[in-house]
Amino acid sequence: MENLDKTKSSLRLRLIAGEKIFDPVMIIVAHPDDETIGMGGRISCFESLTLVHATNGAPNEPTEIRKSGFDSAEAYSSARFSELDQALRITGAKPLGCLRYDYPDGELVLHLVELTERLQVQLHGVRAVITHAYEGGHPDHDACAFAVQYATRRLTESGIEPPRRMEFTSYFSLKERLHAGSFWPDKHNPGYVARLTRDQRRRKTEALKAFKTQQWILKVFGVRREMYRYAPHYDFRSLAPPGAWLYDANGWPITGHDWLRHAGRALDQLESSDPTKSPTTRDYKSFDALR
Repeated sequence: MENLDKTKSSLRLRLIAGEKIFDPVMIIVAHPDDETIGMGGRISCFESLTLVHATNGAPNEPTEIRKSGFDSAEAYSSARFSELDQALRITGAKPLGCLRYDYPDGELVLHLVELTERLQVQLHGVRAVITHAYEGGHPDHDACAFAVQYATRRLTESGIEPPRRMEFTSYFSLKERLHAGSFWPDKHNPGYVARLTRDQRRRKTEALKAFKTQQWILKVFGVRREMYRYAPHYDFRSLAPPGAWLYDANGWPITGHDWLRHAGRALDQLESSDPTKSPTTRDYKSFDALR
């Protein structure tokens, strides 16, 4: 176990240093653009990467879709994943596999049990899994943090070596405003800064510009550095560590209270089920769009 722990630790050091990483790694994000925002300067380091998008990137609300200039959720989703393909080419990332789950943007919390079980299947044989922090910034980001924590826990309970959980930065509420580029402070689990070279900053900037449907991101997210850390153990029955929900401040359909209620129900269901009897890969094959 000591040697394995050293290997896992060195993965974090190699990521911060910008070295090539040959271990099997899975990055799980909520939307197409999250991987570029959080990891655009380092995503090309991975030589054995599986990239998972937990949503199709389109809301399940016709009014919002029309505001974005599209006639249907399918057209909006297709545009966002086309932008993703371009962004990945710019960063130099070459995932061995890309999985897209078809949950609507903003509704992952309604599917926590299924999402957790799907990831439990997909995470077999993965050395590290990197996802969002639980910080109340976006309900789908928090859902990814939930599903990864409980998928790895269920692997452990099944007697299977789980991947090490890591996180990149997204955003959270600070004085009722969006704060991006760092983690909510945790003296027991600080983030480690990866400083980007001039060329990496240029590539990341160009990759972010590829997301033409999301041009607001260029005004919010910097490109000089990225931060990573090992994921702490979260209490998903309690308020996210910042103590406030950014999605409440923004007036989104899912409130923080709603999120906790759905998370609590999912925890009750997962904690009362047998982790060794989760669905097999075949059970979810028709739902996972391999691009």
